[in-house]
Amino acid sequence: MKIFPFPPNIDEVGYKAFPVALEDDPNIYFHGTEASSLEAILRDGFKIPAPPLAQSVSFATTSSLSLRYASEARNVTSPEGCIIAVRYADLSRRGIVKETSILHDYTLEPAPVIIGYCIIPSNYRFV
Repeated sequence: MKIFPFPPNIDEVGYKAFPVALEDDPNIYFHGTEASSLEAILRDGFKIPAPPLAQSVSFATTSSLSLRYASEARNVTSPEGCIIAVRYADLSRRGIVKETSILHDYTLEPAPVIIGYCIIPSNYRFV
């Protein structure tokens, strides 16, 4: 697993937090969350939330979309955001629903492999 530094010029790279090779890989997806969730996700994997929340875990096709979610998830107790990059071996398996820019995983069986993450600094202002 690799830690990817937050690009200092993120606006100049299309708001993408990861290298082009990852961003362009059709089996790589991105999940944005608050940084305080990272440790539990790395330790226990992604978890499908309890009702009434959606019964899936969502991943974006680009890190720029996940940047929004990671930035919005920040709060007083977790001032940094996090984008987690995952790899799916099989996108045709049961439980996966793909939309234009989002993938919903309703089973996490098998779970995607976490390949790295990028911490969104607390001083980054998402516009």
